[in-house]
Amino acid sequence: MAKNSNWSPDFNHVSGTTGGEMDIQAGGGDLPSFHAMGEAGLFPSFSGLHRPGGDLRSLIARCGSLLAKSGSEILLLEEVCRSMVEDGGCSLALAGYYDECGGLAPIAWHGSPDPSGAMPLLREVISSTFGGAASGKQGCILEFGEESADGALRRLALEWGFRSAAFLPLAESGNVFGVLNLYSAEPGPWQENDFEALQHLAEMLSFGTTAIRMCDALRKSSDDLKLKNLLLAASQEVSMDGLLLVDENGRMLTFNQRFLDMWGESSSGHFALDRLVAPEEYLAGMEIPDRLRDQSMLDEIEFTDGRVVERSSTPLKCEDGSFHGRLWTFRDITERRNHERNRYLAHFDSLTGLPNRVLLMDRLDQALTSADRSRKQVAVLFLDLNRFKQINDTLGHECGDILLKTVAERLKACVRKVDTVARLGGDEFVMILPEITSREPVGSITNNLIASISEPFSLPGATESISVSIGVCFYPQDGKDAATLLGNADFAMYAGKNSSRSSCQFFSGERRRRELALEAGLRKALEDGALSMRFLPQMELKSGRLTGADVVPGWISPEGEEFSHADLLCLAEERGLVEPLFEWMLAASLAELASWNRSSAIPVCLGVSDALLRRKEFPARIDGALKKYGIDPSFVCLEMAEDSVNRDSSARIMNEFREIGLKITIGEFGVSSSCLWNLRRYPVTGLKMAQPLVKAMTQDEDAGAIAKAITVMGKSLGLRVIAGGVESGEQRDYLMGIGCDEAQGNHFSDPVSPDILAGLLLSTTEN
Repeated sequence: MAKNSNWSPDFNHVSGTTGGEMDIQAGGGDLPSFHAMGEAGLFPSFSGLHRPGGDLRSLIARCGSLLAKSGSEILLLEEVCRSMVEDGGCSLALAGYYDECGGLAPIAWHGSPDPSGAMPLLREVISSTFGGAASGKQGCILEFGEESADGALRRLALEWGFRSAAFLPLAESGNVFGVLNLYSAEPGPWQENDFEALQHLAEMLSFGTTAIRMCDALRKSSDDLKLKNLLLAASQEVSMDGLLLVDENGRMLTFNQRFLDMWGESSSGHFALDRLVAPEEYLAGMEIPDRLRDQSMLDEIEFTDGRVVERSSTPLKCEDGSFHGRLWTFRDITERRNHERNRYLAHFDSLTGLPNRVLLMDRLDQALTSADRSRKQVAVLFLDLNRFKQINDTLGHECGDILLKTVAERLKACVRKVDTVARLGGDEFVMILPEITSREPVGSITNNLIASISEPFSLPGATESISVSIGVCFYPQDGKDAATLLGNADFAMYAGKNSSRSSCQFFSGERRRRELALEAGLRKALEDGALSMRFLPQMELKSGRLTGADVVPGWISPEGEEFSHADLLCLAEERGLVEPLFEWMLAASLAELASWNRSSAIPVCLGVSDALLRRKEFPARIDGALKKYGIDPSFVCLEMAEDSVNRDSSARIMNEFREIGLKITIGEFGVSSSCLWNLRRYPVTGLKMAQPLVKAMTQDEDAGAIAKAITVMGKSLGLRVIAGGVESGEQRDYLMGIGCDEAQGNHFSDPVSPDILAGLLLSTTEN
């Protein structure tokens, strides 16, 4: 049979090689939609034949099964013809193809009589009733007899006893290439609505023969890919992969079970593109432009359930260069991607993409080894952001993350490609500058870093500014190994932070030794209870009565250096001694409280750092100390920083404090960004007006207005308002004028010893 020069099977969706059920939609051409399926079959409802062996529904279903199993065009046609005679009640079933001259040649048949000798008559019947290949008819059902006016039909009835016939076109892309002829000795074997089912049979047969031709053409071609080798390689290399074959127009020819498993199958049987993260990109990737069709393709697609699939395609070409389609493979690489991501996260920060501590230490070791060979230096910079915690707590973690990512980009822009910028965590970063010959270039880099970080940051709903403190040390003079260098750079950073919030401090070995000696001395003093404790009185402005006292610790080092309260707290924070220092303050103040006359006792106030508020066991330890000394919890007030109260995590621990019976004061109130709503959310009992605000209120109208607003607001909420750092009678009078009831500061009294405070309490009681 000669093939039509326009032969091009039109498959948008076809049955896979698995023989499973799949909704199939013909695309292009003039063929209506049809179904290809296995034994179960699925067709529109129709009456079927009402006689033994004439169940047209199940018959056509079995023919559909043949499509999925047959690999030979002739065998397929023969099996269909046999089924239509043996099971469908036909006397003769014949499939014929039109040749180049338009004549019909029998390809397969079953039944009687043998059509080989009757083809002239059959051709005449078909020509007079159905037409030829050019007619494009959709088929017809005829009933006739010995009296028929048509001579060919009359002879058919007289000579062979036929009384009815069905002519069904076989077509591809709207072009008729053959006819399925069905003849019956009974009149009216097919009802009117059975014709649609017979058309489905012809359409399935057209599809099956066309698909087989396509495979035969590829197998018989001199294709340099050698289809058999291609299929063998595919079975070996992609046996665990999804496999999809498309023709030169990108229309699906076949796919394997693994391809179906990857996609899943919706109840309608269509591929569920909504399972993709970006279905539009997937579809665009399947449409290879003509200029790229000879190239192999590789990309990845993501499913909404987290799976990642590698998609690749290879063109199918013959030796003459003609293009026959593409072989697509879909490989699930989710496990590989997860492994790669885990490896990435083991060495890089997930937020900024910078190296983490693990990779930092590795690169630092490499830089030190290289420096030994080149006899050059390595600079290690430790950076800490100032005000980050306040912004993160006030504006939220989303803004904090945006700020950190922007900082990372700015840091990378200030250094060379050979340098390393790493994030240790939180707001701490480290830089490695290898191949350094002097300190001058490092000084220039640190100046650029400080200037870059000082530029405003545009955040959602706000523009904020921060600063950076930098500590610098050098290999080999400031340390011989990575851990020592990192620690010394950290030490230098804290030394600079204490002197200026935006600074660069080079490591000093002498200062380091001094600080280590101070740390050792403070640890011993805490163990021996060798610190001093004083109290800063709180006064009622109108009466001068004592209303409370802040606990003020002090220490004199073994070298005779006196540390104030603020200096002692800074040293404790730097050396990790905040917790033992607070425990000493708590125990000493509770012991003093226990010695006072209960009728004259006043509450004592202890400052609490953020580090302590993060410890879950902190409230229980305070409660235990109160019980040990037999102190009423209402005589202890904890003063927390304004920024600490803005964190949602503070709510739990503050509620635990109030359950114990402790008082809670927000210290330095009025100079940070507060969420005033938190004053009602949290069990706060008092506000301490910030010292800078108190100092400025008599000189600046805005500061005065803020001080008054804080006083009015606090009192309206039932909170105790106290002004800190009062230094003059003018400030005292101003506070009284705006309604503030309590204050403290050197205008009233400097911190006093426990004995002096006890005497003041006694005299107050007597008066």
